[in-house]
Amino acid sequence: MTPFLLNIMHLVYVGDRCFTLPGKTSNTQREPESFYQEFTRFTYRLIPLPQMKESWSVRRYTGQLLCRFNPNLVQQSVYPFDDFPKIPLHIPYHFVIVNAGKKLFQLYGLNEIDFERAFPFLQGEKFLKTRTIMDNLRNIYVAWNVAQPDPARLTPEANDDKPIMVRLSTSGGESVTGYDAHHFHSPTPLIKKT
Repeated sequence: MTPFLLNIMHLVYVGDRCFTLPGKTSNTQREPESFYQEFTRFTYRLIPLPQMKESWSVRRYTGQLLCRFNPNLVQQSVYPFDDFPKIPLHIPYHFVIVNAGKKLFQLYGLNEIDFERAFPFLQGEKFLKTRTIMDNLRNIYVAWNVAQPDPARLTPEANDDKPIMVRLSTSGGESVTGYDAHHFHSPTPLIKKT
């Protein structure tokens, strides 16, 4: 991920230059795509969570995909997968913010991420950008989830081209409100228990 772009997104959505602690939101409504401009491919690095210490190795083929298969070109990586190359994908950053941010929030809540204990392979100046990216992912995720949408946006009459609210019942009998999936374009899960 591009640290500079994430720093800008953090400033816009979180409203603070402090990256280490989450819990703030600027309550800004801005489509994430507006940050990407001409970007159509995005670069990622695999950063394993502590639980992946027990995982099997990851194998990848380093040869040309359209050429004859050569088993000598299969590379095996093991935890912490530091020899795994960066991965270019067409998946925009906001999908990764939701996925990785949720995992980091589930592990650390609003506390500082314990890089020393959980990610010992990310220590030192060399990995400062990586640690900042992880802080940013979690903080932006939290900011999106604590943001309060403008009530005017929640009425279909006033916003025919905007998402439509629906009410669902869960198996436990509780009611939740969220956007109709057909009209849902935001990366943030705006479902709240009522």
